[in-house]
Amino acid sequence: MVENILVKEYRVEGAVIIRALIDVGIPVKAAFWSYYGLYERWDFYIVSPWVDEKGLNTTYSVIGDAISENNEIELLSLTDIRLIGIKENYYKLYLNAEKNHQQSLNTPKECIPISGPDYQYYVYNLEVVKEHSIR
Repeated sequence: MVENILVKEYRVEGAVIIRALIDVGIPVKAAFWSYYGLYERWDFYIVSPWVDEKGLNTTYSVIGDAISENNEIELLSLTDIRLIGIKENYYKLYLNAEKNHQQSLNTPKECIPISGPDYQYYVYNLEVVKEHSIR
């Protein structure tokens, strides 16, 4: 059984992936982990307009290259990442959850847990993540 608390190593590597994407020029609109109790797993969501503009295959290909070229990423792979565009319904659901927790999300932490009756997320504060970017 997967703990419904996201381990620190996954949170850290998620931030490394976000920074790697920013460094290769992929715009990241949001990034968060979402827990699926039915499947007892965490999925890492990256929201980018690239998905809408260039398609899933191209975006996954560029992300795969960025991951394989980064020796700090040891635990996560493309199978852990769910790419979605800014027009997708799941992103809209996430934005509603984010609105309910706006005060919590304005902390200087890199990754913040939020939850409600039908969701559990770890949300990346992209401003904090970007501060540690190479660019």
